[in-house]
Amino acid sequence: MGVAMGGAREAQARQGAAVNNADPSGRSHQEMNRREFFLTWIFQNRSTSTEVEVMEVFAASDGPSAFLVHHASEAARTAFGEWLRANDGARIVCRLHNGTTLDGVIFRVKMCFGRGLVLTRAAVAVRPKDIVSIN
Repeated sequence: MGVAMGGAREAQARQGAAVNNADPSGRSHQEMNRREFFLTWIFQNRSTSTEVEVMEVFAASDGPSAFLVHHASEAARTAFGEWLRANDGARIVCRLHNGTTLDGVIFRVKMCFGRGLVLTRAAVAVRPKDIVSIN
């Protein structure tokens, strides 16, 4: 009878684990240890800078601006395309050639491979062919 009771409890534990999205040992699949947490946090907050070349600028003297960008070098073409697909609609910080930074949002131009449209709230001092660093 003890074996039958143990089997029934084990089956009940498995059923409860399935309901609670956990494995039979009782540990939730959504739990993570401290090491996993800190590694995830560090790598999420790591700032990666990407250089792009300005192709065209759309600006009003007193208001919002936009500029069309693409990869800064042929070697970075594929990497920038992948970065752009992963960051479509993301908030970014642009560092201009003179060191000035400004906040913006980048959108992938879906009709043109490897092109991004950066929208800013303020006028920007960039020209076509300028290299801009974005984070």
